[in-house]
Amino acid sequence: MLSLYQAGALKKLLSQLDLYKTDITALQEIRWTGEGIIEKKNYTIFYSCDRKHHMFGTGFIVSERTKHLVANFKAKTPRICTIRVRGLFFNYSLICVHAPTEEKDDDEKDYFYEELDQTYEECPKRDVKIILGDLNAKIGQEEVKRPIIGKYSLHTLSNDNGTRLIDFACSKNMVIASTLYKHKDIHKVTWTSPDGRTHNQIDHLLIDARHVSNVMDVRTFRGANIDSDHYLLIPKIRSRISNARKTYGTCARKFNIEKLKTPEITSAYKKQLNEHLEKHPINYYDNINETWMLLKNIITQTADTVLDRMERVTYMDWFDIECEQVTIKKTWHIRGCNREITHGMQ
Repeated sequence: MLSLYQAGALKKLLSQLDLYKTDITALQEIRWTGEGIIEKKNYTIFYSCDRKHHMFGTGFIVSERTKHLVANFKAKTPRICTIRVRGLFFNYSLICVHAPTEEKDDDEKDYFYEELDQTYEECPKRDVKIILGDLNAKIGQEEVKRPIIGKYSLHTLSNDNGTRLIDFACSKNMVIASTLYKHKDIHKVTWTSPDGRTHNQIDHLLIDARHVSNVMDVRTFRGANIDSDHYLLIPKIRSRISNARKTYGTCARKFNIEKLKTPEITSAYKKQLNEHLEKHPINYYDNINETWMLLKNIITQTADTVLDRMERVTYMDWFDIECEQVTIKKTWHIRGCNREITHGMQ
């Protein structure tokens, strides 16, 4: 909303949240004073605002059905607050933020990201960390910045705030999940100028790369009537076990480095490696990524030829036919004992 510091603004917002059935909603530009918790009929509001002035302010609105999962709330600054929620497999640390706009000076932006970095580090290490809110950042579609960003951003190039956000996400091994999902442009826009001519995607959601599979979708809903120049951005998050990507095939097999203990193999490896380097000289002043890929391919090809790869260890299934027969026998024994006990009680 433009601000919750208006008569009837909170009531209007809660009525819209009833329609969209949101469990946890992150708020920016609350513009109340101080910090605290407000109980309403079906919602609980946690907020962190300036102590004296009606400016900035962040917070969360938690529905009644989710309130019992809230473990902690911390009001950090008028621009940052956190809430910790218990999950099925992991707990979630949600960080609500309101970043400085693009035209602000570098010192103010640097101070904000220092505070955000500190807040992130204070979250429990095992928690799933999610940063969401008004980042005032345009994220582009630069291929060099993937997989930190997706290829479905509304914008082509990142602005200064976007670059800062990408750098922060990279330093924390996070992914900007709001750019991962293919939607129509009208479902990517999060902010529209008062004259209706400028449309930007500046509200985002970041999540730890390890748990990015928890995010099912992120899109905006333009139908929410909340008297704001921002649209309602709703992600769908489902608690799941980490979906670590597994590699199969020859790449998953390790090189047999034990062969390097043999002097003859070591000598052959060095000789062939030098021959490959002479055929494909490496210019270290060229593009660093191309240099690394060339060097990597040379080392891999040499190791494939001289060292070979080890066969993957196969483990026998411990639950064999004998275990199955014992389990069945035990089950029938327990059932027989239960019948005897029931008959004795009668």
